[in-house]
Amino acid sequence: MLDLWKFIKNNFRVKDSGTMTETNCSVTVMPAKEDPWRIGFIERQEEDDYHKDLVAPGGKIEMDDGEEIEGVPYFSVEHCAERELKEETGLTVDRNQMEYFCSLTLPNGRVVISLYALVDEDKNSEKIIWLTEEEIKEEEGFAPGMKTEALLLLEDLRSP
Repeated sequence: MLDLWKFIKNNFRVKDSGTMTETNCSVTVMPAKEDPWRIGFIERQEEDDYHKDLVAPGGKIEMDDGEEIEGVPYFSVEHCAERELKEETGLTVDRNQMEYFCSLTLPNGRVVISLYALVDEDKNSEKIIWLTEEEIKEEEGFAPGMKTEALLLLEDLRSP
């Protein structure tokens, strides 16, 4: 089994001063609601792109995404997901409501760890676009791989 925390620590980039500054790992968190099952997305526009893609909220794991215990940094994927969800959507979800879904390595070597969070029905944000399975299947504006990941998550959530 992958020692995720050791992997993240070993993938931080180091400045000349010897300080770890950023990682080659990213986290996405897919907010989900049930009855009917829906997945939440945000629109993201790259600086050099003329169109917007639907993506899950997320970003790089940062140095303050965790804590230091006896001088050893312990990074928290859940802390990063909680921070990114709040920054990008305004939603606050307790990290204990998050579950690991999958991880993948992109062609550029970046590792993306995906979580999902069950969101209370009464919580909402104007920045989130909630889509059902049928709407996800019909939507064409997803970032590469995002549609497949969302449909796999829905399948996983529905199974007992």
